[in-house]
Amino acid sequence: MGNEKQQAGEKPAGDEVAALTVELEAKASALDALAADHDALRDQYDAVVVERDGLLAQVGRHEQDIKEIAHQRDAAVKALDAARSETEAVRIELASAKKEAAVRKKGKSPTARDAKPIGAPVDRKTLADAMANKPHEVVFSDGSHEIIALEPLVTTREAWSVTGRGIILTKPVTITPSERVTLGGFALFDGKDQVAWCPLSVPVVVDPGKSVKLDRQIIF
Repeated sequence: MGNEKQQAGEKPAGDEVAALTVELEAKASALDALAADHDALRDQYDAVVVERDGLLAQVGRHEQDIKEIAHQRDAAVKALDAARSETEAVRIELASAKKEAAVRKKGKSPTARDAKPIGAPVDRKTLADAMANKPHEVVFSDGSHEIIALEPLVTTREAWSVTGRGIILTKPVTITPSERVTLGGFALFDGKDQVAWCPLSVPVVVDPGKSVKLDRQIIF
């Protein structure tokens, strides 16, 4: 009886072992699958890290390029500012040179010309246009004739300014006669013809060797 019971109890134990074996093999397969997934994910992660590092390297290069471009831009702006400053300085110097050359002494006239009040005054716009187109001559007058002791002035458009008072010689002029003169006014000549007259309210007597500065007093 005891042997029969023992044989009868051995069959369930073998089935249980077989079932555990199957379960263990299934778990082992699952672990192998998880390990394979882990390896695949690890490979994907490594690929992402490599791609990230490559992108970071590209960003670094782009940042360096941006810094270089910004540096070049700043240098170009500085160069442009310097060129503008130099151009402005040249422009100012040229304007100053033109204004300086806009009034020059012609040399004493061989004979005294009539230089006196004329008839109806010329239209100022017409006169300004004519003075802008070619040089005109300012002659110092005693009120009726040219003063030979004072050199006439040859003027260009840069010397004059049109205002409500008239066309003003803006560059100061200093006269130093070699003999006593009485300055009564100024005559404007276009070639051989007198085209305008500017009287002084009070004639000015200038002794020889004395200097008189005329500043914005010649107005036509």
